[in-house]
Amino acid sequence: MKQKPSAADVPRLRILAPTAALACGLVAPMAWSGPGDLDPGFGDVGRVSDLPGVRGRAWSLDATDEGIVFGGYEDYCEYCSDPTGFTSRLRPDGAVDAAYAAARLQDTDVREVVVQPDGKPVAIGTRHAAPTLLVLTPLVLFRLNVGGSLDTSFGGDGIVEVPATWANLRGTSLVLDPGGRIVVAGLQGDRLLVMAFLADGTTDANFGSNGSFVGNDALRDTQTPPKLVRVDAGGYRVMVNAWHDQFPDPDVAPTDCRVVALTSSGVLDAAYGTGGFSAPVNGATFGASCSSIVAQSDGRVVVAGHVRGGESPQGFVSRLLSTGAVDSLFAEDVVSAAMSEVTALAVAGNDSVVVAGHDRTGLSGALVVRLQADGDLDATFGHDGTAVVDVESDDAVWPTVHDMQVLAGGAVVMSGSSETWWSLRPFVARLLGDSAGGSPGVLDVEEIHDHVSEADQSASVAVRRIGGRSGPVSVAYRAEAGFGSYVADVATAGADFTVVEGRLIWPDGDDSVRTVTVPIASDDGPAERPEVFRVQISAPEGGAGLATSFANVTIAGDSFPAGVLVVRWADTVYEGHVAHVAVGREDYGTGAVSVDVMITGGSAALGSDYSLPGQPMRLSWADGDRSDQILEIPTVEDRRAEPTETIAIALTGATGGALIGAQSTAQIEIMDDDAGGGGGGGGGQAGVLFVLLSSLAGWLRSRRRAVA
Repeated sequence: MKQKPSAADVPRLRILAPTAALACGLVAPMAWSGPGDLDPGFGDVGRVSDLPGVRGRAWSLDATDEGIVFGGYEDYCEYCSDPTGFTSRLRPDGAVDAAYAAARLQDTDVREVVVQPDGKPVAIGTRHAAPTLLVLTPLVLFRLNVGGSLDTSFGGDGIVEVPATWANLRGTSLVLDPGGRIVVAGLQGDRLLVMAFLADGTTDANFGSNGSFVGNDALRDTQTPPKLVRVDAGGYRVMVNAWHDQFPDPDVAPTDCRVVALTSSGVLDAAYGTGGFSAPVNGATFGASCSSIVAQSDGRVVVAGHVRGGESPQGFVSRLLSTGAVDSLFAEDVVSAAMSEVTALAVAGNDSVVVAGHDRTGLSGALVVRLQADGDLDATFGHDGTAVVDVESDDAVWPTVHDMQVLAGGAVVMSGSSETWWSLRPFVARLLGDSAGGSPGVLDVEEIHDHVSEADQSASVAVRRIGGRSGPVSVAYRAEAGFGSYVADVATAGADFTVVEGRLIWPDGDDSVRTVTVPIASDDGPAERPEVFRVQISAPEGGAGLATSFANVTIAGDSFPAGVLVVRWADTVYEGHVAHVAVGREDYGTGAVSVDVMITGGSAALGSDYSLPGQPMRLSWADGDRSDQILEIPTVEDRRAEPTETIAIALTGATGGALIGAQSTAQIEIMDDDAGGGGGGGGGQAGVLFVLLSSLAGWLRSRRRAVA
């Protein structure tokens, strides 16, 4: 984590006193103070997420007098393997600084950027080499001029590349020392790596062993990139997620989130914890994974992440004393109750801590809280200590804050990425400080997770006002047909639901949730699949912005929750081979269900043309099982030339609440393989190819539907 040289039920809590005072006329309109609210003077109501041509993550940022420098990588999707590292700069009002040269580094994942006192950004990352076992990834450190171009006085061309020798290197974090030295952290294979460089980019040979410290077996870490802070008393603290040697596979090994203490000369600080290692910062049964670390002014560090295992995801924040022991007096319950995981921390000059993470209830947006220096919730921040940051999107996104910084006066800037089902977008946001005015906030549709049934007669969609409550605001809403998919059909307006539209209004000081209610129609017609419609919000007024602008609402299918059983496909085979019939479970999968497969006719004769294991033949699914069940019917080789024969089958007698779908019948074809057969497809190569292709097509259909 960056650290500049220094001179010296929670998300829903409400403070009642100001509301009551306003109702009694004791507080004038527009008197709301908004520390923690989205800054209306920055970007789009405190958010910048529309960066032309940029996809990926903004891993880090640093605020300067010129604006906010941030860095990360450009990529089309989360799983692509050819990132282009970037730095960019926003002006103080959030506009992209067109004068910034914005250096690009091909095949580089930029993880942290820190601006030197002279205005030159320094950044660290990893160069991703060609995918071959013979090429290892190097660590990359580079410095830019104030305008964004590479600083050729650093390392010769602006870039210092540390080559890998026996294992891949990863650069993940850096800090600046007051004298200009740059200390970086990362991984060498699965070992902690800490290195020091002089101001010109050359290795500081007096640090550690010839410029570096490499962790031993007790510090094997492949879970989360190590992060580094400098403590004012001297030396460094490194956050690691160490896994145990008795678990050779790190993917299943429990991890202990620990802090490693190094002296300013790059050796383990034996006075810290046990030989330089802290105790586990969280005593969870299945271990904990760290994501962030910050240092307070007295040498204590605050570490955060999430607990592994357990019944539900849970974030945590812990503090370690300057000795490396866990501070039992630090309150952390508020974070554990509110967040499923913590993704970023920042510390203010008064040692208060800002925490960002994901809402434990599953709501979209990044949840941000401010803790006092002792860990108690600071109720003056946001709304009762809680703020929500969400970016504008026509679908629900879950923004992840990767880095934060608290500025003078308490303003908070943050960078991160917003993820949709197909791409990643970087964003930067700014929250108001303690002495600033208020914000109108943004209007946000809560994501709908549950089905509604026709018996419910209506569906309710909640719309939130988040990030501010100053001034009256409103937004238009409309219920309309949605988009169908393989899991749901399009609901019909007027037949399945009633089109409703209007405006939702919030007076000054009000951020209570508004509800759009949509009537649902019921019918006694044929069984229906799940159907979807959407509630869209648009045209905000009063200075408010938009976040998630619509929610899809699914009307449960008639087979909810057990599912509907259908014939997927039936084989065409040569006699003497086994014919297969695939029966699938669609839409839902709750409970154990079964269905009988009956022979209902066909030209083939039982005994002479095929045999059965029994009649009826029953197929069963366990609770949660939605895979295809395959029925096998052996056919008989009779050595007679004859036309193609058929076996007609049908589904009947479904149990467990499952329904039988429209595709409930099928026909197996048995082709003759004797020369001179009467038009049954013949026994030649073309016929064989036809049967093979038919069987392959059936198998592919089964796999595709099973995955769906």
